[in-house]
Amino acid sequence: MVKVLKLTSEKIRKRENSWRGQLDSIPHAGGSKPRLWFHAASMGEFEQAKAIIEIIKQETNFEIAVSFFSPSGYENQLKYKHADFILYLPIDTRKNAKLFLDKVSPDIAIFIRYEYWYNFLCQIENRDIPAVMICATRTGNHLFGKGIGKKIFQKILTKYSRIYTVGKSHTQFFKQMDYQGKLITSADTRFDRIWEKVINRTEIIITKNDLKHELTLVCGSTWQEDEQMIARAYSQISKDINLIIVPHEPTSKNIKSLRSLFPNSQLFSELHAHPSPSIDSPIIVDSIGGLLSLYSLADIVYVGGGFGAGVHSLAEPAGYGVPLSCGVNVKSSPDATILLEENALEIIHNEKELGSWLEKSFSSEYRNTQGNKTSNYVKSRLGWSKKIADDLKEMLEKTKI
Repeated sequence: MVKVLKLTSEKIRKRENSWRGQLDSIPHAGGSKPRLWFHAASMGEFEQAKAIIEIIKQETNFEIAVSFFSPSGYENQLKYKHADFILYLPIDTRKNAKLFLDKVSPDIAIFIRYEYWYNFLCQIENRDIPAVMICATRTGNHLFGKGIGKKIFQKILTKYSRIYTVGKSHTQFFKQMDYQGKLITSADTRFDRIWEKVINRTEIIITKNDLKHELTLVCGSTWQEDEQMIARAYSQISKDINLIIVPHEPTSKNIKSLRSLFPNSQLFSELHAHPSPSIDSPIIVDSIGGLLSLYSLADIVYVGGGFGAGVHSLAEPAGYGVPLSCGVNVKSSPDATILLEENALEIIHNEKELGSWLEKSFSSEYRNTQGNKTSNYVKSRLGWSKKIADDLKEMLEKTKI
């Protein structure tokens, strides 16, 4: 814990020492190139902006400035080629906001998901710059729900000229907050991003034909409690299956623990060196970054995290149209809420339930039925990146009149 805190403080210090110099490197905005500024808290939220940015860059000559508050978000996206400028966002003070906006000088400011920077928004309003929020969700901050906290929150919301929510329940939340701007029920733009990655997925060293058994289970972003349950259920099912485990953190310690749970397993890195024509042992993925492509091998998917802080992304495997299951902690997942309503997600409480779900999944009829539900969850929500990009272009044209 001490090391984590030290690392965090060092990164925050680095951010505070860097942002002014970054601003000095930005050329003055103006002329024939309008400038859009996208702000994301971190890397996950920025994924919701990428499809919009890439459409805008493909169709216009607009400049794109991107800012992050999180050092990890900033550092991981420094090589993102569709942004003209990538910056840290300083702490929300009036002085910082004025300096930042003087330098960046955006024509439209776009915030992602739940970003409420009061001093920045006040300065944006003072300069008659439209402020837009995309992929907006209800806030989890209970202080904003009543009394003085609610009044402050409502005042902040007045600074936004337009809000795009990720669904009807989130739209209802902003209505309850008496938001008077343009409120649009859209869909999460990450579906466009996921679908693009599914269609253009990176090739991997093995294909379904390299796997020996009829059914392939991919377990994505797993933690120790997930893995122990999977090991027990895997040893008890009536038929052999292909098993691919992708741990959330493939550290040497975690890989060693997984190999003890699955003694006959192979490491994914070993397959690169010694490919086998008929793989029948569990595969443990000892690298990061390839989970979405690995889901292409799956007939069924178990998503980890549901016995800890919360289940990881369910939308990514849903894009492949396969039955989904996960642990019990789904309260922080907007995907889980809708998938459960559509009977497209199996909640697993223990190894017995996981084993029953695996047995049920040997039925091709079950896989087809559930797979159609999960695929429709993604496909029915496509296209909002293009709609929002078009709206931003239209807004910009109106500001220039």
